[in-house]
Amino acid sequence: LVLDIDVENAYLDFKFDGWEDAHFYPNMKKQYVGNGKRHARKVLAKQKNKIPLPTPDFLAAGQYKFPFSLTLPKEIPGSFYSDEGQIGYFVGGELFSNNKLVLEHSQEVSIREMVEDIQFSITKEVQKPLKTWLFSSKGHADLKVNIERNCICAGETLPIHIEVDCRNSGLPLKAIKVSLVKETEYKDTSGNESTEVRFIFYEKYEGVALGVMKSFDVMIPIPEDVYPTTKGELITCTYSLKIKGKAGGFRIGSHSPSLKIPISVFCLPVEQHILNAPSNWNPYNMPKASIYMQSVEGNPYM
Repeated sequence: LVLDIDVENAYLDFKFDGWEDAHFYPNMKKQYVGNGKRHARKVLAKQKNKIPLPTPDFLAAGQYKFPFSLTLPKEIPGSFYSDEGQIGYFVGGELFSNNKLVLEHSQEVSIREMVEDIQFSITKEVQKPLKTWLFSSKGHADLKVNIERNCICAGETLPIHIEVDCRNSGLPLKAIKVSLVKETEYKDTSGNESTEVRFIFYEKYEGVALGVMKSFDVMIPIPEDVYPTTKGELITCTYSLKIKGKAGGFRIGSHSPSLKIPISVFCLPVEQHILNAPSNWNPYNMPKASIYMQSVEGNPYM
């Protein structure tokens, strides 16, 4: 904050605003209310807090720095941007003199959604009985997967170790399919929705013969421009790691071994908003203010 003149009867407000906005065309296979594009908006946060001034009701000309910490509820959805919806947050300040706004500034901040259960060195395994069209048992195939962790940043690589055991199987596995699937869902308040499912990664690997145990590693690159995981009310975006063995022969039902593991994807801000300080910047440092988002009935974020 830089003031060229004294400000009388002054007070400074800290602002935090957040919103969730979805605008999409509903899935055409479903009936929906209205025609064309659907729009929905939900206010996630709208809060003001007064910041103490060095002297009551007066702020002398000069340079000031107001440090603060903002504590958010762990349930708040993370920042999200796509062509069909956004979840955005802004912080700002307003300086008033004699109840008139004389100076204001706000800028966007990126909030990373909290992962409820961060896990490292995760191992999942499944044993699947195999049967032919005559319901004749053909033993079982075992599938075991280990991943380094269940959360990753955009631009990183997710290493996976896969073990397939056909030593007790009467049918070979013709192929092993590995994929990372993104599912994005947009909703409005009338129940209309649009769901988009896309492969972030898909690869088919050589199968496993009878009586053989095979292990191999897969490196899944996470693109830098993917959407982050988020679980808002109008917008949700989730990722799933899927590994499936395709059994040979004529079979009844879905008896191929498969595993599905949820993955959380973080994204760093595309653009950092940094204000350049004046060349003569030597501010008076104010005491640090601790701000907590208050909960009210009906909206936990306001």
